[in-house]
Amino acid sequence: RGGRLGRGDGSHDLEYAILRELRLVDDETIVVTTVHDVQLIPEVPMHYHDVPVDYIATPKRLIRAEGGYRKPRGIFWDMVDSELMERIPLLKVLAGLA
Repeated sequence: RGGRLGRGDGSHDLEYAILRELRLVDDETIVVTTVHDVQLIPEVPMHYHDVPVDYIATPKRLIRAEGGYRKPRGIFWDMVDSELMERIPLLKVLAGLA
């Protein structure tokens, strides 16, 4: 359906959100992930900040995901704390703090 489980640290979602803030990607940008066929499951929990994929590539096939999930439109600043800003200085710039 287009949901994706990552490492659990939100890094993929944050990278996408930063690219949205910089206007380097938009709703039309195709998002693709690669997995092994045994990793496919019918559905995963999705939250408002999660980035859905448009295509899933496995060693055996290319699957078009049609889950109807919306792509986040940028950074959800309520999820960014000072520790994250220190680790990723670009966040300070985007927030107008640098």
